[in-house]
Amino acid sequence: MQEGSKTIIKDRRAGRIPTDRSKKITQMLQEKIQQIDDAQVILLPGMEHRFALVLRFPRALEKGADLIEDTDPQKEGLEPVVPSPSDKQAKHVLEIALQFVEKAAQILKDQEKANYILLRGFSSVPKIPKFNDVYGVRSLAIATYPMYLGVAKLLGMDTIKPEGGIAQEIETLKKIMTTMISFTST
Repeated sequence: MQEGSKTIIKDRRAGRIPTDRSKKITQMLQEKIQQIDDAQVILLPGMEHRFALVLRFPRALEKGADLIEDTDPQKEGLEPVVPSPSDKQAKHVLEIALQFVEKAAQILKDQEKANYILLRGFSSVPKIPKFNDVYGVRSLAIATYPMYLGVAKLLGMDTIKPEGGIAQEIETLKKIMTTMISFTST
């Protein structure tokens, strides 16, 4: 939240706004911020106040380009952190990220809740062996939480996202297992 000319964090989680409200905010930002310099901006809604910011560059980034500190001060009542790049390769990515925060803050400034962006967990896509390459079998992840689906996709797994929570995940698994048992017994 803005106080005078400074931004002071009053609630790092925006009151844990409902996921559907967060999706609308994420979509609004995506419509208004699609490119910053040479980086394509992709926003993916998460649960409650969370979202993922993907910056896609026209060429592969060098090692160390993701070594950037969080902008989240980890405590209310403080200003957002303005990080320095931890590696010279990270300078350009940091400049783009800070431009994104500035643009998002302008767009969100009149929102009652979720009127500022904090960035945490900078990383690049890791080089991880695919599950089926390592174990020789196809795999499936059933999850409602976006982070788990993202990790599963990084591992090359097929994914299913049932609506709801753990009960729906279990029901989906039961349906799949019943189908598999029926298929193998015919």
